Amino acid sequence: MEKVLKGKDRREQREFSKLHAHFCFSPRFCNPNSGHEKGGVEGTVGFSRRNFLVPVPRVDSLEALNEQLLRDCLAYGSRCLHGQERTVKELFEEERGSLLAAPSTEFSNWQTVDAKVSAYSTVRVDSNRYSVPNRHAGTKVQVLLSENTGLETLPLIRELHGRCRGNLVLVHELLADRGTVERLFAYVERNFLAGRNFLDPQDLNAQALIWCRDVSNKKHKRSLGMSPEQAYILEKPYLRPLPPYIPPVYVNLSRIVDTEGYVSLETNRYSAQDILIGKTVEVQKHLELVRVYAGQRLVAEHVRVVGKRDVRVTAPGHHAPLLRAKRAKPCAEEGVLTGESEILDHYGGVLKQKSTGRGVLKLRRLLELKRTYPA
Repeated sequence: MEKVLKGKDRREQREFSKLHAHFCFSPRFCNPNSGHEKGGVEGTVGFSRRNFLVPVPRVDSLEALNEQLLRDCLAYGSRCLHGQERTVKELFEEERGSLLAAPSTEFSNWQTVDAKVSAYSTVRVDSNRYSVPNRHAGTKVQVLLSENTGLETLPLIRELHGRCRGNLVLVHELLADRGTVERLFAYVERNFLAGRNFLDPQDLNAQALIWCRDVSNKKHKRSLGMSPEQAYILEKPYLRPLPPYIPPVYVNLSRIVDTEGYVSLETNRYSAQDILIGKTVEVQKHLELVRVYAGQRLVAEHVRVVGKRDVRVTAPGHHAPLLRAKRAKPCAEEGVLTGESEILDHYGGVLKQKSTGRGVLKLRRLLELKRTYPA
């Protein structure tokens, strides 16, 4: 239910509305916190649990469990209920004529999600990303989700798209629930990271490899019925080979080049070209490098600073010093003083060497002295 309204009114979820519309039944809802209103349902669930699931059955798959439950239910049909002279099967055959016929088509429990293809030609579903052909980048698409996987579901997908007049783009296998991944991270954190120290990422990887090979992979797992090492040997012939190209691993960040021509990353600053000041760039944080992209163009690459703070990294050619070029032409005062006396020319040259720039102020005072006290 999406929302409980007043009384027994409910706002149903779209998937539940599809379910009772497909099987042609009308739902009846209980009041909140009133389990006694559906005592028949609760009693049947308890009866099934006590008679069919005690002791807990041990099966290899969900299909085997369903087959076992079906056999138990068919066997129960030969029993007589209390106060009845006929068996459950005979009563069911009598009631069968009043039942509605099952739908001729199979109910497809597909979930429809509206998504937009990113600039990297992927759509995001349940915190995971699935690829889409490049020609659909930036367009809105409909994503169909189902627990069924494998090529045997492809005809059903094509039939559904045909009914919806849609265009089938690509079929992906739905990834596992995020909780499975999070539990694996928690297992590594509790059993491997606790109490360990690492000198650098290479030392961490080396210790992790030894721990996986000598400790974790040899430990017997109750859920597997064997150790991970033995399970890997059984599964290895069915695994796909790794791709020949190993994609780079990095974190993609968006930054604005500040007024000094730097981008900030982990309290450190990395230079970019002056022409990019005030513009948004893409910063890729690799294990050992920091790369700056303006659109699809690589504009800067730096060695990543690890373990330090407030470090400013400037690449050669970035941020040239703002120095004015020295003027080769002498000033007007020097032109007036030169050529009249050899001693005055020598004195003016020494005065200019010991002055900053062209020594205009000092040569101007020397010219005033010459005019005040002419030879």
